[in-house]
Amino acid sequence: MNQVFQEAEDWLTKMNLQDVGTLNRLVREDRMQEIILVAEALHEQSIAYIARTISDRLRDRGMRIVLIAGPSSSGKTTFSKAPLDSTLGAWSASIHAGNG
Repeated sequence: MNQVFQEAEDWLTKMNLQDVGTLNRLVREDRMQEIILVAEALHEQSIAYIARTISDRLRDRGMRIVLIAGPSSSGKTTFSKAPLDSTLGAWSASIHAGNG
């Protein structure tokens, strides 16, 4: 869990958001689009890292299954079909999303 908080802190630092006051100022200055773009870029980097890790394990260790877990309506299927699927490339044929 500490890693999650550290990543969030790193993202806030990269986006120059030290506190809620800074966020409020950026909203007033109509600069939210740049915050959104930076957040999306950081998210894409995270997805690329996850996809590389999965790809490496598929290739090197013969991993046979990838599980994506989360609460209802949290984006599991969307994640498996769009960002992860496109990032994995050749391995994408082995991705199957299911409900359950």
